[in-house]
Amino acid sequence: MRPAIEPALTEDILLRCDAPLAFRVSLIGDFNAWNPWSHLMERHSDGSWRIHVALSRGTYHYLFIIDGKSELDQNAMCVEDASRKEKVSLLAIS
Repeated sequence: MRPAIEPALTEDILLRCDAPLAFRVSLIGDFNAWNPWSHLMERHSDGSWRIHVALSRGTYHYLFIIDGKSELDQNAMCVEDASRKEKVSLLAIS
């Protein structure tokens, strides 16, 4: 008997940051070891910055880096992360 094939357990997540005057925006989080160069976002003509990220089911902490300054996602629930000692945005994928 052949083993059952599990469906892909990742979701393609679109994250958006409104920062029309920004020069550079990136996404940092526990999914990329808080690396500001790992997930550079793309500027769109409406002033938003966007990125698609493939993530597995789970809970993730993240921030936007806007011209070198960390910012919360205004559309996310914010939580205190004891390991970073600052507020971070929360993303839950089920």
